[in-house]
Amino acid sequence: MSRERIPLGAWPRGLSCEQAAAYAGVCRNTFLTEVKKGLWPKPEARGSRKIWDRLAIDEAWDRRHDTEGDPLMEALDDSTA
Repeated sequence: MSRERIPLGAWPRGLSCEQAAAYAGVCRNTFLTEVKKGLWPKPEARGSRKIWDRLAIDEAWDRRHDTEGDPLMEALDDSTA
């Protein structure tokens, strides 16, 4: 995988898996694991591609930081500590 550098403010609305992971600040494998856990949104199918909505990732990020006491979030924090 090539590391594509996208300037802040120039991220497209539809992100590939690699872009979505980079946008979320994690590696691809961690991102996909967290998608399965429900921490990040699932992608939309666009033909043979899977596309993540950047705004849905933003919403998931906001929910994560607004859910103190959520057992799922606490489990994630414990697993990354």
